[in-house]
Amino acid sequence: MHPVLFDWGPLRIHSYGLMVAAGFAAAMLLARRRISESPFSFSRLLDFGVALLIGGLAGGRLLYVVMNAAYFRVHPWEMLMIHHGGLSYFGALAGGLAAGVWFIRRIGAPFWEAADFMIIWVPLAHAVGRVGCFLNGCCWGTASTVPWAVKFPHLGYAAHPTQLYEALANLALFGLMQVIFKRKLFAGQALLSYGVLYGTTRFLLEFLRGDSPHAVLGFLTPFQVMAAFLVVVSLAAWAPLALRSFFPLGRCEEA
Repeated sequence: MHPVLFDWGPLRIHSYGLMVAAGFAAAMLLARRRISESPFSFSRLLDFGVALLIGGLAGGRLLYVVMNAAYFRVHPWEMLMIHHGGLSYFGALAGGLAAGVWFIRRIGAPFWEAADFMIIWVPLAHAVGRVGCFLNGCCWGTASTVPWAVKFPHLGYAAHPTQLYEALANLALFGLMQVIFKRKLFAGQALLSYGVLYGTTRFLLEFLRGDSPHAVLGFLTPFQVMAAFLVVVSLAAWAPLALRSFFPLGRCEEA
């Protein structure tokens, strides 16, 4: 664990916050190189990225605080200390999506095209952020005897490095999303593909998480319920969106 990378007197650089910032920067730099494939100008892309970052941080922290309400009732001053860790990815995804919808409507850009372009960079930022989780010692796995199991100081056992599992899964998803974006058949396909692929991946990885809240619905964790919901919503939107793209409203073709 290296929760603090640098400590120079009053200046303390936390690994989690640094990796989140690095992930965002890497995603934005790569998106900038392919801006011609987006409906944005350079300045709009930067504004959109900042809106997504703010919405993601707010949503991620809010859900984390809600799910750990008992702790924050005793330590309310820590609610805003996100540099120590403590973001729920599903909250960040919801907050980022809400901010994205607001921004796209504000500038009048085509929603699905804009969402498709931005979502393909999310797995990269997420992968780098999960490395921050590993350095911070959060989001650990269940006890394990595999050769690569990791011993965190605050645990009394060697655990699956689920942070790194998810980082690797997100890197694979990042590569796959580039292919999907290039070959998509309708606007919105990349966004919905991400929902299905990430939701499925997270659902499975949750079985190895050792820090997840107590199970609900018998054996599923709250995050597995959220992951399943993401998959179901994405699949439910797939057919209507594809049909609308192939057969636009108002278009009539005679046989």
